[in-house]
Amino acid sequence: IEVIARGLLRHRGFVLACRDVSKGYLSLPGGHVEPGETMRSACEREFLEETGLSVTAKDCLVVADVAFVQGGAPVQEVTVVFHVELDGGSSGQA
Repeated sequence: IEVIARGLLRHRGFVLACRDVSKGYLSLPGGHVEPGETMRSACEREFLEETGLSVTAKDCLVVADVAFVQGGAPVQEVTVVFHVELDGGSSGQA
């Protein structure tokens, strides 16, 4: 089971998403939780790696248990989505 931490950043009525051009989909910034890492710190690290933005992970918004087939092999992911705010201020929620 893969554990994924993602962040939801709202700014001026928009939600920040990452586009994977080669695979043709959008996702919230985030990625795999490393051994010994909290889900919040993984969210913050992955957000910085993917967007260049430093954020603080706040409340947990949703947890999803997703099963799918990738490359012919079954995959199960548990994804935790946190509300995130830009460091040094508010996320600008409207």
